[in-house]
Amino acid sequence: MKSGRLSKYVLSLFMTFAMVLSFHATSANAASDGAITPSECPTFIVPDDHQPTVKVGESGHWNLYCGSTSGAPIDFSNEDLYVSVDDSSALNVYANPDRNTLDYEGLGKGNVEVMVYWANKQPGTTYTFLLVEVK
Repeated sequence: MKSGRLSKYVLSLFMTFAMVLSFHATSANAASDGAITPSECPTFIVPDDHQPTVKVGESGHWNLYCGSTSGAPIDFSNEDLYVSVDDSSALNVYANPDRNTLDYEGLGKGNVEVMVYWANKQPGTTYTFLLVEVK
């Protein structure tokens, strides 16, 4: 009976130790600023504002994250993505790899669909979609 309790105690300690080592290994492999490349993100890449509203003449940027806005920031290059806008007379959007953002400028009123294609992502997670209202 005592050996059963002892083995449960040892097993519990071993599992705790393994979990701590696993967490340490994951943390050690992360970049110093926590950013990851698009191919390292196993899920969708999302902007920090899912339904943005932009005013005509306004400019700004969207940060990109892996999975959710609390996920790791995305560190990308020009070769990693392609940005398309369905109405370029209302909104200008372009990738800014130096800041790892999508920069924008409101040009005219309307609803604009922004599609980002990620070249090095797994199938099924290769697009980021934004519907932007320009007022």
